[in-house]
Amino acid sequence: MKQGLRKPWRKLALLAALVMIAGLAYERLEERRDRQRYAQIGQSIDIGGRTLNIYCSGQGGPTVVFETGGHAAGYGWESVQREVAKFSEACWYDRAGYGWSEPGPIPVTSKVRAKDLHRLLAGADVPSPYVLVGVATEDFTFASIRVYIQRMWPECSLLGQTNSPGATAAFEVASVKPSASASDRALVQAVPGRLLMEHFAPRALIVLAYGVGDYQVVGGPPWIGSEYFDVQAKAEGDATVQQMEGPMLQSLLVERFKLAFHRETQRLPVYELTRASGNAKLQPTKEGTCTTYSVDAPAPRAPAAGAPGTTFCGFPHLTQSGPNRALDGKGVSIATLGGNIARSVRRSVIDKTGLTGTYDLHLEWTDAPERHPES
Repeated sequence: MKQGLRKPWRKLALLAALVMIAGLAYERLEERRDRQRYAQIGQSIDIGGRTLNIYCSGQGGPTVVFETGGHAAGYGWESVQREVAKFSEACWYDRAGYGWSEPGPIPVTSKVRAKDLHRLLAGADVPSPYVLVGVATEDFTFASIRVYIQRMWPECSLLGQTNSPGATAAFEVASVKPSASASDRALVQAVPGRLLMEHFAPRALIVLAYGVGDYQVVGGPPWIGSEYFDVQAKAEGDATVQQMEGPMLQSLLVERFKLAFHRETQRLPVYELTRASGNAKLQPTKEGTCTTYSVDAPAPRAPAAGAPGTTFCGFPHLTQSGPNRALDGKGVSIATLGGNIARSVRRSVIDKTGLTGTYDLHLEWTDAPERHPES
């Protein structure tokens, strides 16, 4: 009897292992797509067969190095680093597998993270001595810093401790009211320190705040996609647009909408974007046809009556009339195009074209009618 029970358990164990491998593979594809979608802040340094991203600014010593905890990228330290850089060199970096850094070996230990940091600082020619700043509530992060100081290298003898930079990422003043907009189009106006959003459903706010696709938000009551709100918020100081549309908007969702969620890995179908045989017929971007966009630049002036508005590079515009759709954009990368297609087809789109330039696009297509099973 015991021998007869072994085979089913072996099959279940094998099935569980295959599911875990598939989930990890999909997660890595998503991380790679995100790194291609957003412009890199910092530089990639080879630490021996893989790269880590680091960003430094300021002059003088000792060099302050910020160590991030949890599942966050190093950019969360940006506002703190900017102040420290006024009197000393300051750096934040993305740990292996986060932000713009490539994945590292599994399992991740404090010693592995300490070695990664040592190789990164050496490869980026960051001068010692170092002041390492970690998050007091992140035991694993702080353990990695202690390993660096106590066991690895003598060039660091100072240890800093602080609360998480995201713990106080909240607006100074915010108003959230049912939408009073007469239009059914969403509007965002953002300049450093101020954020205005009109006619946004909570589901759309979640998509923006956490940088995920709409198709990746699962569950929740029906009203998060059917009720619309206007948001007006003011941040203390000159908070960047990334901070307001990221950590600060996340805090607002928790405070005002009582958002609670968890992350999980699922195996989902994807599309691949590939090149057809022959030369690509895409039109390379012509100089002067669009304006480079900066999230921290002042908002452009409103155009005169009848005059066209500013066309920003890399921001295609989608229009729809029934099943007919059109996409127009200037200075659009293939990665950006794939992101727009993903939102339309509600699946991840992986860029396999190998095209690295930017293009001026005009696309037209008709959505296929939905098929319903015969009753």
